[in-house]
Amino acid sequence: MECSLIRSRKVFSEILKEEIERLNHVVKIAELKAIEVASGRNEDILGAVIAMAEAELAVKAAVQIRNKVMQTYQTFIHMQV
Repeated sequence: MECSLIRSRKVFSEILKEEIERLNHVVKIAELKAIEVASGRNEDILGAVIAMAEAELAVKAAVQIRNKVMQTYQTFIHMQV
């Protein structure tokens, strides 16, 4: 049972890759919506603003997570064994 549990768990690098891809997707969607509104191909200004706000929050969250990971890494580096 334990072996199947270990196999079913994702490694950190896989999770990180998926989340970065998801973040990239959110940002690209926001950019596309903004370009469509700016070029006049779409009049959904509210949709573009909401997409940009979602992208901004996602990037801010990613930066905060990165900062926390780096802080933890620095703590481990300076630990005496």
